[in-house]
Amino acid sequence: MKYNIYIFLNTLNYCSFEHKT
Repeated sequence: MKYNIYIFLNTLNYCSFEHKT
């Protein structure tokens, strides 16, 4: 379950980075 949260956070971070660029 913990891994799932990590992936979710990673996806959010990636989206934020893409938006920032």
